[in-house]
Amino acid sequence: MKKYSEYITNTKRRRVLLAYALLILCYNIYDYVTHQTSPKAMIIVQCLAGIALIYLPHVLEVISKHKLPLNLVHFYWLFLAISIFTGTCLHFVNIFSWWDKLLHFVSPMLLTMVGYTIAMQLLPKDIQLQSPWLLLLFGFCFAGVCGVLWEFWEYIWDGIADMNLQRYRSGKVLLEGRLALHDTIFDLLTNTLGALCFFIFTYSRAKNKPTYFQAYQISSKKTQR
Repeated sequence: MKKYSEYITNTKRRRVLLAYALLILCYNIYDYVTHQTSPKAMIIVQCLAGIALIYLPHVLEVISKHKLPLNLVHFYWLFLAISIFTGTCLHFVNIFSWWDKLLHFVSPMLLTMVGYTIAMQLLPKDIQLQSPWLLLLFGFCFAGVCGVLWEFWEYIWDGIADMNLQRYRSGKVLLEGRLALHDTIFDLLTNTLGALCFFIFTYSRAKNKPTYFQAYQISSKKTQR
């Protein structure tokens, strides 16, 4: 009965996100046809890619024949909603200067959850139940490393295509000194704060509940029948 209830909840949330995405896609197509905000066709492509990414967890489950943690999947959908659909396709990143920092704050929370999931597959069960600290630190460090790797990614593409992802240029003027480093350092700081906040939140939930991290266990679908 519990598994059926989880399935219904999961399906409803996916349909809500899909409906939201389709509405935004219709808006992007209308915006492209009428040229009201000089949109680019790439926005429509990104919206379609986002819709495809909604089904990524399901595809992974079908291929691996394992069930992903529900809280991880739901938070992943939330991040899709605020990043691709709201941030990019509704232009919130351009409208609100702080939206990019919001994404840098929320993304390490998702990555921390991914870190917990990885750790749960690697650690023996007796160690999982013994202390939450190892799992907490692994998740925090995993999110931090991913944040650094993302900055490497931005640096590489800035060098290849001069995309100004690291905001080293204001208009056509190249920034110098600390100003040129401001965006990168602030992104790393925001990433660390996001991971730290989720670290504290998870600790408050797990300190008196040894089995808390079992929610991040990837389970075989065969064992759930």
